[in-house]
Amino acid sequence: MPGGIWQAGQGLLPHPGGVGDGFASAAWAGWAQLALALPMYAWTGAVFHLGALQAARHRTTNMDTLVSLGATVAFGYSVIATIALPGQATYYDVAATCTHPGEP
Repeated sequence: MPGGIWQAGQGLLPHPGGVGDGFASAAWAGWAQLALALPMYAWTGAVFHLGALQAARHRTTNMDTLVSLGATVAFGYSVIATIALPGQATYYDVAATCTHPGEP
């Protein structure tokens, strides 16, 4: 899944008011982004999350800690924004792309 899918879709869907704000302006956009980002965050991020937990058990930090913490904060805030703060910016794309392992 390309990480910039939400930014790339800007201007593709017409805004109900006639202004072309694209996908992000749709009322259901936050829920769609949540559904698309959750598997990426959980499945591909599992390596980073487990590495961060192992580092925490040894009372140290490593790069897995940084990636896991950043993705978790971005994903957690976005879930809260989707549920309780409609209209606020979400960062599902950050949570999905920073936990993506990249090229083999």
